[in-house]
Amino acid sequence: PSMVVLGGPRDIHPHRSRQRASIIAIVMIVASLVPVVGSSLDTLDRVVVSSLFALLLAGVLLRSERAIERSARSERRAQYQADHDMLTGLLNRAALLRALHRNRERWAGQPLALLFIDLDGFKRVNDNYGHAVGDELIANAAARIRRVIRRDDAAARYGGDEFVVLAPLAQAQARQLAERLLATLGEPFELSAAEVRIAASIGIACTKPRETETTVYELLREADSAMYHAKEYSLGYIFHDDLRRGRPESGPLTWQRESAV
Repeated sequence: PSMVVLGGPRDIHPHRSRQRASIIAIVMIVASLVPVVGSSLDTLDRVVVSSLFALLLAGVLLRSERAIERSARSERRAQYQADHDMLTGLLNRAALLRALHRNRERWAGQPLALLFIDLDGFKRVNDNYGHAVGDELIANAAARIRRVIRRDDAAARYGGDEFVVLAPLAQAQARQLAERLLATLGEPFELSAAEVRIAASIGIACTKPRETETTVYELLREADSAMYHAKEYSLGYIFHDDLRRGRPESGPLTWQRESAV
């Protein structure tokens, strides 16, 4: 396994803790009954002693169950915080790098697409209205991205005003998704300070149904390169494959970019 796999959070299994607690309780019950059964106490005293032992064990098990539940909640909260960006609720960069491994069975044999999204005009909003409004814009943009993608697609905040969507999509489907993302991000944002308009640039890297192992690093490098080309030439979006074929003009019609400025 790679360091990404070894460094990933482990699955939570609270039922195993409950199983261990049940075994311990049985052992304690047997151990507590041995002196009672082998003693010279009369029947009433044995009932009283056994009842006291039972109450004591019930209290111990109840507290153990509560402790196990609190521990499970803490682990789930810690795992969520380790995997997600706190501002947007999307996956963070580390979790994105593990997304391909986590979904390897569900995405096996399917084409993959990685869309690298950068918000154009974010720095202007940050400079004019401050970082708090900039954070508000980031959170709203993330919410729009989440509404556009499918439930099982992986969406992450890569850093700053950059987002990534990783999904099992063919090139035609990735093109449709990019156009929907450009459309929703081009709509005005109603922020606390003002209504602002921004645009977005998207670079797309695609793979065919995987015969060899593809890494997220490779897709990120290709999509990032395409995104910078789309931003430089105001294309809206472009596929990395089009850059390799010498077709830098690929992208949506210019009205999409002009309407978002």
